[in-house]
Amino acid sequence: MLTMNLNLNPTSNSKPQTLSLSDGYCVSELLAEVRNFALMAFDQLDSDQNGFLSREELARFLEQEDLTSYQRGCAKFLLTNIIKISRNGDSEVDGISREEISDYFTGMAHFVASRNGFRERTVWAGKEEE
Repeated sequence: MLTMNLNLNPTSNSKPQTLSLSDGYCVSELLAEVRNFALMAFDQLDSDQNGFLSREELARFLEQEDLTSYQRGCAKFLLTNIIKISRNGDSEVDGISREEISDYFTGMAHFVASRNGFRERTVWAGKEEE
């Protein structure tokens, strides 16, 4: 499992390590990185502490100039996919919960595994899912 530097105010522009298969990106590892970022940074991103990450909170985070490309990429993914991550799929959705984020990425991990012709086990934060 990859480790993640969750320093939201970094002093360096270091990039996380990513695994590479056939000189390309490993989609399941990239999804795991975004998921881990979202869940670990959730409380810091949820500035009004209502239990949801809103478009405004994600946009405000992205306005910071000292973000690493990794942090910016993860936050942009969440903002861009907020409707897909939301359970109701409504274009008027204003925010996503920690549970919706977890469920979305678990589903995506299973989808990627099935598209690759195998069923892989997924390990999130020490918990193994089949």
